[in-house]
Amino acid sequence: MNPHLGTPREATNTLSALLAPGNEPVRLSVREDICFPAAKHLDLGTISLRPEPAESANPSDAPLRDAIDCGFYQWDLPAYEDVEAAAFKLLEISEERHTTQQQKAREALRSVASALVRVGLLHPAFDADAVANFPFTRPTTVVSDTSSVIHGGLDFVVRFLCPMARVKLPAIVHMELLNAADGYLKHRRQERTKLKKGEALLSHTISQGGQRVLLRLELHTDTEIERTSIFSDPLRNAFHPDKETDANALNLSAPIRGYCDRLILEAARQHESYASPGHPVIIMTSDQGFARMALAEGIQPLFHEVPKPKDVFGRTLTGTVFNPFNGELYGVPLVSLLWELAVAFGSARLSACDGSRYFQVSAIGETLSWQPFHSKEDLLWFEWSGANAGVGPPSAGPDGGLPGERPNGGKRPHPTHGRGTARQSDHGPLRGSYKFSTESMLRLLCQIAERSQISESQASAIASVKLNQFGDYRNFLLAGGLAHAENENLVKTDALDRLWAAVKTYDLDGIGQGFLRVRSFSEFVEFLKSKRPAAQDAVPVSSRALSTYIQLAEISGLAVPIYNEGIFHTPQNPPPSDFVDCAMTAYEKLVRGEPYVLTGAWLEALIRDSGIHPVRARDRLSEARAAGLIERFTQGATPDTRFERHVFRMIDRLHGQPEVKSVFLYHGDFLIPGKASVSIRLERKTK
Repeated sequence: MNPHLGTPREATNTLSALLAPGNEPVRLSVREDICFPAAKHLDLGTISLRPEPAESANPSDAPLRDAIDCGFYQWDLPAYEDVEAAAFKLLEISEERHTTQQQKAREALRSVASALVRVGLLHPAFDADAVANFPFTRPTTVVSDTSSVIHGGLDFVVRFLCPMARVKLPAIVHMELLNAADGYLKHRRQERTKLKKGEALLSHTISQGGQRVLLRLELHTDTEIERTSIFSDPLRNAFHPDKETDANALNLSAPIRGYCDRLILEAARQHESYASPGHPVIIMTSDQGFARMALAEGIQPLFHEVPKPKDVFGRTLTGTVFNPFNGELYGVPLVSLLWELAVAFGSARLSACDGSRYFQVSAIGETLSWQPFHSKEDLLWFEWSGANAGVGPPSAGPDGGLPGERPNGGKRPHPTHGRGTARQSDHGPLRGSYKFSTESMLRLLCQIAERSQISESQASAIASVKLNQFGDYRNFLLAGGLAHAENENLVKTDALDRLWAAVKTYDLDGIGQGFLRVRSFSEFVEFLKSKRPAAQDAVPVSSRALSTYIQLAEISGLAVPIYNEGIFHTPQNPPPSDFVDCAMTAYEKLVRGEPYVLTGAWLEALIRDSGIHPVRARDRLSEARAAGLIERFTQGATPDTRFERHVFRMIDRLHGQPEVKSVFLYHGDFLIPGKASVSIRLERKTK
């Protein structure tokens, strides 16, 4: 199968489909394409998912997908001696010769432990004196060296100590990693017969793993990173020959590692010179020599040990890890682990123990390209094979259902014309329920609206599915009169133009009117008016398509699911004056002595008691406040982890295009974006 360029979110859907049969353990392995023989991988143990049982009260739950996303897995790693012997065999390193290459290979295996620290499965071992000051109680500048970037110290600071910790990266850190990457590319360009495989593997894991850390911090986190100017004179002396004959004994013609450390120290000194008095500036490193030098020159080091392979291999790790400061659990998604290992080694693979199927993620290869937008979107190449080998990339929605199923809940489709996709009947519009990704459907609507018509092959590529799996998308558009078929093309209608205009302007009424043209969706919404479904078999939609219809109702403002309670119809859109009555009634029911109530609880009360969608509640609250009818006060706090499953979906904008966004009601950043309004207090105003 050809590699597919995709995001971790898309990989989650494919992976859930791959792992669904039997939910048995799968084997994790990595591969370096120029160092390992063809089709050979280094085994890193087995991974077992631990999904929660499905709950009928929340039919949109996908336990297997949740297990992948939330870190509900167990990783059993083999003994280090076995991994080392297997690595030597793959690298064709003899026990009697190439001792230097053996040492390089051992250091490369350390990258597995470093990758686990970077991704958050393990924590670095800091100096006890430094741990006593965690977390920082005052702003502190942390100047990181290259070793802390590679071995996970910088990721720990960003994950647990920011924003009180201010990260500063000296320019020489980027330069050292760039030099390491250049060294690795030289290995790739040379003849394979002359390749020093242990050295090439080490340069790959260090350079690519380190560069991923810097790219992740710059492109995928909100961490503010300061960068220092580079000092030219020390670099010139360090990396250019010294022509003075009296200094030959100093060997200044060789690159001197101490100069790199010196530049990092000078960067810290420079920052101290213009920082406010008393502002702590510390150097983070895992290099003992550098830590001693910093101590000797009066700068406090934040020292942590380099993770050791023998401390990782032979253990059982879980994807849920304790926060070291508050004791709360957080999850490391399985795809995050795969992405990290794939970048560090080149490829990472999950495969069934019997070899019947696999899922592989690759970051580099002879036939794989790279563009800057790949890093911006965190895109890697992945491919899979086995039971679902004929399936294209599954829907990007959170349903986690298996791809390749027939529409209409498994019933035989309408008469086909060669590819197994249902066609419009001569006796009227199509009937049935349809499963697809709502995000892919939005992309498809956009392209059809802009081009007026597209071929089915183009449409399937836009939706990121195989042509023989495109039937549900096509039939949904035809059933709603949003498009009509002409000679294997989909041609837009005026109804599609109106729907897309509503999507672009976030007009919930217009979006709802567009989707309600599909009879099965209209029947689903009618059912919600009379009964709140508590089980899948109570809904007039096939179980495989139910999650799609729930998402359509959410983004249309027609319904919202409340965890453990069911799906609530939300058709109401009162004017601001009437909304104030609903808002105050819901607020007063929740007040228990303390004037502030949880924002999520207030929004859910409006859903439950007044049938008001959260997006409309937010807009009406803003309008009522501007009209002087009500005043709201908010209070920030750490969100309560008990309510992490209280989520709804809405249409938002990403890079200028509409996308489906998951909103955590109890996080508090929905009413006022960028502000943690976890609690709210309301006051009615009188004119």
